[in-house]
Amino acid sequence: MSPDDLEKARATSRSTTGRPTNVDRGIDVPERPFEDSIRRRGDALDFTPVYDLPTRQAALGPLQAQIQAMFRAPTRANVTDEDLRSNDKTFANPTFAKVVRSAATEFDVPAAVLAEHLVAETRISSHLTPKTTVTTPLTTTVLGLDDFVQARKRIEALVPGARTLPKGKKANPFTAETDVDDFNLGRITREELDRRSKPQLEFPLVDGVRASAAYIKWKEAEGRLKIGDAPIDALVPEVRAELLRLLVNPGRPGQRTGTNHWLSLVKNGQLGGLFDFSKRTARESKNDVRRRATIHTARTLHAAKTFFPESPF
Repeated sequence: MSPDDLEKARATSRSTTGRPTNVDRGIDVPERPFEDSIRRRGDALDFTPVYDLPTRQAALGPLQAQIQAMFRAPTRANVTDEDLRSNDKTFANPTFAKVVRSAATEFDVPAAVLAEHLVAETRISSHLTPKTTVTTPLTTTVLGLDDFVQARKRIEALVPGARTLPKGKKANPFTAETDVDDFNLGRITREELDRRSKPQLEFPLVDGVRASAAYIKWKEAEGRLKIGDAPIDALVPEVRAELLRLLVNPGRPGQRTGTNHWLSLVKNGQLGGLFDFSKRTARESKNDVRRRATIHTARTLHAAKTFFPESPF
């Protein structure tokens, strides 16, 4: 970026929201006028680059380097040390680590991504005890695979290795808390509540983790079908981890959330829109899918370096 371009960006991108803009953070990418930044509540990188395709592609290298710098700084994307290391005990569990490494290799998924998914989406930590073995039974609800039964045929179509998973044992159906709340408030009938419940299965731990790896691989495969391989292959590990997290837990479809929204940002080179580098903790961002994803990404990178260095992105 030339000095003139940088000065122009500085002149037009000052935030009126009280949040740092990308220029304030040292991210030398031109921005739209601040009106768009106001509408983009919570954006830590606070920009939407407007480029023709060649210029946008040329800008992605410096932009991704700036995103990497946020995670590699001592503050680790403004994630507290408590949040960063909150899953260390689970990652260090030898049985957990063993099945994660095996499934990650089988389905070509980074082990740290799989490990963080398992603790992010599930209550698996409470099931890991000194007596836990690879055959300890876990339900798809506990594994964070509420949609697995309904999506199984689609998963097997895009991830052939998933066909080797055992059939599984039928388990109690899963009902989302929001649906239960709607029923208790009289907004839906019992029949509708039952209709929204999702069928579940029980697997041994080793096969449940394999199913989780297949699920992540399927989410990535679907993304590649929608926007092509090139935009995803071009992502650095930090951005790829964030995207995978958002594909697995995309939030409800909407203007600023949902699978199609996140994939559109990647396709259009608007990678900053995937992240929230605010200083909110995991507890403070419980209902913010993007900040939660950024915290999960920081944990994933920490896990990759500390517990799974043999499994690169």
